[in-house]
Amino acid sequence: MSCATIKNPDSLSLWIAVASLLVSLAATWVAANSLFQAKRVADRDLRDWRQRKWFDLYLEASEVGTSIERFQATYDDSSLGTETFLRDRNELMILLRRMYSKASVFPQNPEVIALMKCAIGNRDVSRVLSKEFLTKFGDAIEGLRLNALVDTTVLD
Repeated sequence: MSCATIKNPDSLSLWIAVASLLVSLAATWVAANSLFQAKRVADRDLRDWRQRKWFDLYLEASEVGTSIERFQATYDDSSLGTETFLRDRNELMILLRRMYSKASVFPQNPEVIALMKCAIGNRDVSRVLSKEFLTKFGDAIEGLRLNALVDTTVLD
C-alpha cells in the first residue's frame, strides 16, 4: 500500500501513530532492560567493593599480627627499655594505630569491635608481650577473615 493509494489522510495518520507507538514501546523495553542491567552491575560492583574492603582490613590486621609475633619472638621482659626494643615497640604501635584507624570506620560488629579492643590500650608493654594478647588478636583476625572470604562465584 503506497501513499498514492491511500485515499483517506486520517488512515495515514493512524498508521503513523501506530508505528510511533510500536517504536516507543520498543524504546521503553530497551530502556527498562538497560536499567535492569545497570542495577545488576551496580549491585555486583558494590558487593565486590565491600568484599575488597573487608579483605583490605583483614590483610592489614594479619600483617600487624605477624609483626606482633615477630616482636614477641624477639623480645621478652628482660629486654624492656633497650633502644632496639623501644624503637620496635614504637613501630608496632604505629601499625596498631593505623589498623585501628581503618577499623574505626567500618560498621560496628563483633569482629571489628574485637580487633579494635586488641589495638587500643597497649601502653602496658607486658600486655603486648603476652601470649594471651597474641591469641586474642589472632581470634579477631580470624573473624575478619570470615568476612573477607572471596565469593566463590567469581572463581567459576
